Amino acid sequence: MKKLAFTLGLSVIAASSAFAQSNITQFNFERIGNFHQYNPAAYQPYRAVVGLPALSSLNVTFHNPSFDFNTVLSPEFTANQSIEYILETVQPGNRIFIEQSTDLMFIGFRTGKGYWSLGAQSRTFMNFEYPIDILRMVYYGPASEEIDGQFSMSGNQTQVTSYLNYHVGYQHELLDGKLRIGGRFKWLNGLAHASAPASQIDATLDATEWSFRTNVRANISAPVDIENPSEFVLDPMDLLFGDNNGYAFDFGASYEVIKGLEVSAAITDFGSITWRNNTRSYVSNGEYTWDGQDYAYGDEAGFNADSIISDVIDALEFEKLQGEEFTTSLPSNITVNARYNITPKHGFAFTYQLNQWNTREYNNFGVSYMGNWSKWFSFYASYALVEGDNTNVGVGFSANLGPVQLYMMTDDILLVTGENINMMNLRFGMNIAVFRKDLRGYEDMDAEDLTTPSVETIEVDEEDNSEESNDSDESDK
Repeated sequence: MKKLAFTLGLSVIAASSAFAQSNITQFNFERIGNFHQYNPAAYQPYRAVVGLPALSSLNVTFHNPSFDFNTVLSPEFTANQSIEYILETVQPGNRIFIEQSTDLMFIGFRTGKGYWSLGAQSRTFMNFEYPIDILRMVYYGPASEEIDGQFSMSGNQTQVTSYLNYHVGYQHELLDGKLRIGGRFKWLNGLAHASAPASQIDATLDATEWSFRTNVRANISAPVDIENPSEFVLDPMDLLFGDNNGYAFDFGASYEVIKGLEVSAAITDFGSITWRNNTRSYVSNGEYTWDGQDYAYGDEAGFNADSIISDVIDALEFEKLQGEEFTTSLPSNITVNARYNITPKHGFAFTYQLNQWNTREYNNFGVSYMGNWSKWFSFYASYALVEGDNTNVGVGFSANLGPVQLYMMTDDILLVTGENINMMNLRFGMNIAVFRKDLRGYEDMDAEDLTTPSVETIEVDEEDNSEESNDSDESDK
């Protein structure tokens, strides 16, 4: 069964080679047309948006809310003290989350009171839940006071998934723009997956034998046949439109309660993928014993973690099931938001988001400032509480240089100062964007004024102002 560990590892590598869980920052930053994917009912300031292929939106996120990396890396801690700090701090269900997404294509355009969007996106995420019970047993040893010959683990929901998302969405304005309703349909093409939907292990570890009661299942779908990798032939059509298919939906609504005050709600990524390509399932369900003949129980010098784990995996008699399809749900988000625009150019928002991952639920809260300082420049700042981590300060900007839009933002600017290295996030991209004629806050301006003035225009305006000033002075004389 050593192939089990190899297969799991290879699937993880295949899935993550493309390289957030919270999208609070994107929810209110409507000046970025791509972020309409996170809030289907967001106000759309553009007549048309075209994302530059593979450059429209790039996102990389790393989040570890389980323990403080600054403490682990402190020079005051020895290596053993750092390990023991992690083992005592991390609780079952604590996780590391890594995500990467790229908009391969994005297009949005207005038609009367409606707004259409369509595109293609690649997404890879890893939700790694620490197997803290196993780590504690390996470090302290089964005979230690911390373990006391008993071991139990259940409910570990580690998962790695990589897929392509082809989407089309529509939003409609009602009641003179006070009410917006939007939705999106997504067709999903799975690339690779690894997860353990069942992970129950109870063990009694004494001096003569180890007894196990298990209910374990590991599911894998790899882009190549692990047992015959030399037979792999890259087929672009299989990569883009393969056999691992699924569907997902987004829904959103926004309503202006009174002038300036807007409330909204959205459900995103409500769907699943059925995996059929190169699937493997490894199952252990029953009671097993291991006599540990080559293991000196309680003797630290005789404890070899690698050999013990390998022998125990063999003792659990995993059964390999090949070719069985299985279905996994996407991690979905439910977001509720209240926004108050003090002026058309300055607003604040409070956002709550529930991130659902199988049976796990994660609560996130955020307070945001949105500053549309001019037609061509917007600034964003936020403070968020993400899974109990209260040191997330985000900033971002977008600049519209004529029809070319550049933007960049992060959920954790404190990473630069070293105050919070538990989270790393960066989003940036480039679009072609044309403002709508009735842009909120600029309704009285001509359509040609909704573009960034060129240097020549500014110089001409200055000359005209100078001539008008001279004429006025002579008139006064």
